[in-house]
Amino acid sequence: MMRPAWILGKVHEGKKRGDAPMNIFILVCALSVAAPDCQRTTAIHSFYAPDPQPTFTGCLREGTMYAAQSRLVTQGTYVKVFCIRERTPETQATER
Repeated sequence: MMRPAWILGKVHEGKKRGDAPMNIFILVCALSVAAPDCQRTTAIHSFYAPDPQPTFTGCLREGTMYAAQSRLVTQGTYVKVFCIRERTPETQATER
């Protein structure tokens, strides 16, 4: 199960986690859907932002910006941003 970036808390940067960029996955859900229930299957729209970001902060900032620019976020909806670190051989080795 994917967890939204704001739940993941502290993200380790640098050598421990590698320098793999984070893909930005965005869900647009209706206000009638509780935040924990906002998933790919319950979202009105879901899409990836085009530019991966190297930092957690950049991921959240760019994800929010792309969602706003998409014009898919309308009255009665909200955005949920996921920051998904790309898996590289280096990051896979540090996860073991």
